[in-house]
Amino acid sequence: HAEAVDAYRTFRRDHADSVLEPFAQEGARRVLLTWADALRSAGDLNGAIARYHELLEELGVDPDPRTPQVRENLAAALVERVSAVRPRMAAATGQARVDAMRYAMDDLLYVRQHLADTPTAARVPQAVLDTYNEANAAFTEGRFCDALPVLDYAVTLPADAGLAQVANGDRARSLNECGLANFRGGDYTG
Repeated sequence: HAEAVDAYRTFRRDHADSVLEPFAQEGARRVLLTWADALRSAGDLNGAIARYHELLEELGVDPDPRTPQVRENLAAALVERVSAVRPRMAAATGQARVDAMRYAMDDLLYVRQHLADTPTAARVPQAVLDTYNEANAAFTEGRFCDALPVLDYAVTLPADAGLAQVANGDRARSLNECGLANFRGGDYTG
């Protein structure tokens, strides 16, 4: 696939005025779509997402009947990648858990901001909550000091992400409970 796309692009660059330029442009688009879909089917979501972005650039601003479907495929692949990150997030601790949550939230916020017109965008609010709940497991388990790194990040998310009230409340409780636990344990500085 990469060689085919490169060959079409090289032809277009070297023969910009050729009557075959539209054929080469369409060929690159078809190969990118086939490639992205194949990567997604094989579970290579990072590769698929990169190819969908590349295809959208290739489609440009010209109206193309494939653009809405490519945008939907990109949105769906981003949400699928978030779902794949959640199990790793559950096993991670500290900064690794925060990084996994940030990675997931970046994808979800991208869909919400840039692909809001896709059917998949309607699933983003629930995916945001599910991701938050998975990342915030330490809080629900009563490990308030361990919950603080995730909550420190969660309160920085945009208000329209839908977590501001919950995250601020969870963080306030965690700060209080962690402080009390430190006090009871003789860690007065903590």
